[in-house]
Amino acid sequence: MKHHDACRRWAWASLACGLVLSGCATEPDITQDPDFGNSVRHMIALQTADPGSGGTGLDGVMARNVLLKYRAHVGDPKQVERERLIDINLGN
Repeated sequence: MKHHDACRRWAWASLACGLVLSGCATEPDITQDPDFGNSVRHMIALQTADPGSGGTGLDGVMARNVLLKYRAHVGDPKQVERERLIDINLGN
């Protein structure tokens, strides 16, 4: 009798697990959406260079000069003004 009850419980448990797992299978597949992945493809297209577009690009010599000037003057202590921008009065 105990073996029969154990088999019956096992069958019910298997049936319950099967029903729960079949519920997961009924979810719609998002890859079937016609717009799936379009935003990614659009962003890749916007960020991909098109050599045939006739764009001017970046002048290498000018870019180098701008970068060298930027590096020379950024953080120059002579250029930093020691001015108090905010005055906080706590009462005394």
